[in-house]
Amino acid sequence: MAALHAQYGKLRWEQVVAPAEGIARFGYPVSRAFAADLLAARPILEKDPELRRLFLRDGVPYAEGQVIVQQDLSTLLSAIPQPRCRRIL
Repeated sequence: MAALHAQYGKLRWEQVVAPAEGIARFGYPVSRAFAADLLAARPILEKDPELRRLFLRDGVPYAEGQVIVQQDLSTLLSAIPQPRCRRIL
């Protein structure tokens, strides 16, 4: 990603990462399609402790309109330093 940003990026790195970090930190409502995907994947999600933690609420997949917050992802995104790549010619 850093190389692509160095080559083609028009915005500052912080401007690219900040929206994703904010969505992860403050949450986003689950869409109808995502809720259906989570429901279909429930057997898989239930088998893995980390997936269960991320995508099940009290053992049930998030429903349409419920808000998912991913604090760990937010922390990771905020810790990514600005790449120090030179433009590739």
